[in-house]
Amino acid sequence: MLLVTSMSIVTVYEQGKIVIPVELRKKYQIEKGMKLLVEEDPLHGLIILVPIPAEADPLEYFAVKEKLPVAEPKEVSGEEEARRNALRKNYT
Repeated sequence: MLLVTSMSIVTVYEQGKIVIPVELRKKYQIEKGMKLLVEEDPLHGLIILVPIPAEADPLEYFAVKEKLPVAEPKEVSGEEEARRNALRKNYT
């Protein structure tokens, strides 16, 4: 089960650009020029953005992060998959 505390709908513009809502930018201290790590969670059909601290070297941050223990993915129930497919259908 995923814990969602905030949800927004954004539009994808030219070259895949999106605007991260101001509330999330403030909460995660995301500023102009900051690097974000883009990850995929294929099991849940998610794209995850992880802010990289300004003082961190993005390549070193990625290398360290890859060595961290990762929780085993949980299977998605048929009911949850149907709900996600319905949501995707509504927004495509």
